[in-house]
Amino acid sequence: MRKVALILTTIAFFGCLALGIWISNQTSLTTTLPTPPPTDVPAPAELTHQTNLILIHVDDLQSARPAIRSLWGLFISLQDPVNVMFAPLLPLTSQETQARLLRSFRLNDNHSLDARFIENVRKDLKLTFSEYILIDDNGMRLAAAWMSERAVIPFEHALNQDESISEAEQAFFSSACDFFSASSTGGPLFAWNKFFPDYAYTNLSFQNAIRIWATLTEPQNSTRCEVFYPDRTN
Repeated sequence: MRKVALILTTIAFFGCLALGIWISNQTSLTTTLPTPPPTDVPAPAELTHQTNLILIHVDDLQSARPAIRSLWGLFISLQDPVNVMFAPLLPLTSQETQARLLRSFRLNDNHSLDARFIENVRKDLKLTFSEYILIDDNGMRLAAAWMSERAVIPFEHALNQDESISEAEQAFFSSACDFFSASSTGGPLFAWNKFFPDYAYTNLSFQNAIRIWATLTEPQNSTRCEVFYPDRTN
């Protein structure tokens, strides 16, 4: 009976994840896109043992011009043991680089990243990536609340206040590391269908998203996760 319940829970969870990503992709397909910029957006790559993503935290994906709050790198090694590292990319850069990246930040009508911003991130930060995750204040709040329920530890940081965003995000990603390092199949399922596309957007394929999530949350895997937060540079 326990095995049957576990199987049904797993099916329900990934079913919700599939629906969320499908809704996100449908939004991309049904929205009239503006004239493509001269720089091509890198196509999502085949998932390898080493995967680099960027996570962009914005204020509100429902606004006409979402404002970027921060930019993080998510570096995942799917080999055994699984290794995950979160590292801030903005605002911990030089003021000149930060200003250039912020000026180029744009979202297309379907919430996808503008190609100029992607290329600037790759060039200025010397970062190789092709996939990204956009998340706004409401999405961060929902994710933090869900992790709190799983860990039975309340998340008491405000993720929508610029003056305390660095501390709050460090706590958020530290909670994520705690979750991945001690993942289990118990607890409430995440409502992916309520998450996408209103509060988050990703160009991850469903297959890649499933493999990453399944690997990071597999109880039998030994996942090492850390939040790297260097001092600000001038």
